[in-house]
Amino acid sequence: MTTSDVAAISATDASIQPPIKLVCVEVSKFRRLANIRVDIDDATTILVGANNSGKTSILTVLRNFLADSPSFRPFDLSLSQWRRLRALGKAWEDLADDPTVDIKDKGLWEGQLRELLDCMPFVDLWFDATEGAYHHVAPFITSLKWNGGAVGVRLRLEPASTVATLQALAWRYREARAPIRKMESSGHAWPIDPLDYWLRQTGDLRKVAVYRLDPAKGPLARSASTHPQAQELPPNAQPIDMAHVQALIRVDFVPAQRGLGAEEDDVRSDSGTGRPGLFSSQLLKFARQHLNIATKG
Repeated sequence: MTTSDVAAISATDASIQPPIKLVCVEVSKFRRLANIRVDIDDATTILVGANNSGKTSILTVLRNFLADSPSFRPFDLSLSQWRRLRALGKAWEDLADDPTVDIKDKGLWEGQLRELLDCMPFVDLWFDATEGAYHHVAPFITSLKWNGGAVGVRLRLEPASTVATLQALAWRYREARAPIRKMESSGHAWPIDPLDYWLRQTGDLRKVAVYRLDPAKGPLARSASTHPQAQELPPNAQPIDMAHVQALIRVDFVPAQRGLGAEEDDVRSDSGTGRPGLFSSQLLKFARQHLNIATKG
């Protein structure tokens, strides 16, 4: 038996004239989604597929990146990147001195920062805007000759964005590992590795940075490959304010149960008070308030 998720995704606001349309979304390194592209219909985009094929992950990645308070979990990071993250953790636990006090080997730390960020999930949003919408998309434009057309933006999870914040992260991890680093890993003492560390220290996985993308290298360019291939950010790429993106697109996520007694972990109520069963907590609330249906706790 297969299930399907239905998503109505739109970047068009009735108050915006002329319109700005969200044309496609590219997701990389999020869970089992190594590198995928979703073309967005003008009205409704429907995702249909077997269980565990990635439908919910596509919706979840949009919700996580565009939320007012982004929240990722260690297992949102692609399994293909775990080996690299564990290698970084080994380098951090071998630190002898606090790097935040006496900065040394800046080149080494810059390399580690690039390695860390290259492991992180990101989503590219590609819009099609007319010339009259310039004031809405101006923060994303990369050319002085733009006269309408494609505009791209990347949202990337960044546990550390600078050498200084990376050094602070590395030392916190080293201090957490210090009491148990000589113990056998089979003892499962926390933290085993950076992924285990982030299970408790979730604050590092709440930081999202936004970057401009070059439309000439994006999927809307005529020369773009049909196979998704994310463009590399320039070494000196500077982030822009997330508020500019949130002004263009909003994601409303309505959880739905499959009638099997429990919801998937991703779409449960944050409060954890929702009663599992055939109806979701939203439908139960509606029934109580408007249909005068008695429900037992």
